[in-house]
Amino acid sequence: MPRSAFLIGLAALALVGPAAGADIDARTMGAIADVLAPAGSAPPPGVDPEIYARAVEALKAERLLGLARPPQPADAALLTDYGKALLLGQRAGELGTHVGAVHDAVLSGQRDAISDAIGALYQAAGRPVPQGEAMDRLVDAARGVGGAEPAPTVRQTLEREGYTVELTDAVAAGKTAVEVLLPAASGHEPARVLFEGSAKTEASPDRKGLEHRIQPAAPCVVTAASAAAAREALNGAWTGSDGSVWAISGAGDAIQLVGTRADGHRLDYQGTIRLGKIDARHAISHVADMGEGLPLEVRSQLAGMGLFFTLRLETCGSGSRLAGLWGSQHVTYGALDLQVSKVHDPYDQQIVLTREAGGPELRFVIAEGGGYRPVEGALPYGEPIFLEALYPDPQDEAEKVVDLSWPGGAVPVPVARTGDPKLYRSASILLDPPAAEGEVQP
Repeated sequence: MPRSAFLIGLAALALVGPAAGADIDARTMGAIADVLAPAGSAPPPGVDPEIYARAVEALKAERLLGLARPPQPADAALLTDYGKALLLGQRAGELGTHVGAVHDAVLSGQRDAISDAIGALYQAAGRPVPQGEAMDRLVDAARGVGGAEPAPTVRQTLEREGYTVELTDAVAAGKTAVEVLLPAASGHEPARVLFEGSAKTEASPDRKGLEHRIQPAAPCVVTAASAAAAREALNGAWTGSDGSVWAISGAGDAIQLVGTRADGHRLDYQGTIRLGKIDARHAISHVADMGEGLPLEVRSQLAGMGLFFTLRLETCGSGSRLAGLWGSQHVTYGALDLQVSKVHDPYDQQIVLTREAGGPELRFVIAEGGGYRPVEGALPYGEPIFLEALYPDPQDEAEKVVDLSWPGGAVPVPVARTGDPKLYRSASILLDPPAAEGEVQP
């Protein structure tokens, strides 16, 4: 009898052009409709309106904007089936949001995530959290409803003369993305506009079913100039969300990412970074590349199949966070002879690399010609001046506080967010020369 397992690593397949693969199903079309729902409105603060308008026109040309969300699969039956599998009796409807979280975990294919979601569901129901074999049985029952294998990723690329649109529905990762790549044009530099969102399954309003929806995030615009300016700063040490240690190096379009797992094994990914998007891969050549989740005989076969691990990471203007997709494949092999009979279509899981965020860059500016000019040379004491704080990443707060200091003293100064979510500016202030030697310093 064949057994199934997961290849601990990364691999990916892409469908190039709509004719290269099957039609996109109703689920993925619904996810795309959710992601692009806000795209027809005005661009968010800090986004170049001209670039944004070009991306919107490309989406209109592909008839992706203003999509009617197609009817989704039989989610009512899904809620009922989970209720039975998880021994909820008649309470599945009232616990629909927690059941939806279990479904999202099942789609990811990660047993620990499924177990955690079931534990939260039982707590919400006022029941003791199952332990040991009891939890294992519930996890298996949930996978029997939502799928024993993680859902494969759907990808399509639409290449046109004036733009390229890339569609990605990474169901197991709970991420859907629509990218518009804009080449250089008269008066315009190359740019990339990313629309993406995260999945969340909740109870339907009538509590009779589940609704799998995508919650859109703010669009990200990366230009050739902004990507080049941020490239060198990416080099250095990073930490994976699983505790792995990463080192990034390289220059220009070339990039290398070396990940060291908790067991000490290193994986070297070579790739490119273009318009703020990292695309790298590692050739599977050693049994240790796949960890110890598979029998040695199975890993030995896979190491000789020419498979690759891949990383797709986004910068999106952040200097302290890289987020993206980590792909893997489901493997079927014989229970007795351990011979691999099938390597399934790739699926993706989320991966996040972080490092300690730096503080803001502070500077004094003066109002001039309808804008602001950095102060150069001596500070204009006794004259109106403004303090600006430029953060490495977009910030959420409407107002922050930074410190002005001088020999023997300091004072907090409120700064308010401008149209650029990384740039904050104070109200007009007047500076007095410090009593001791030295200057006022932001």
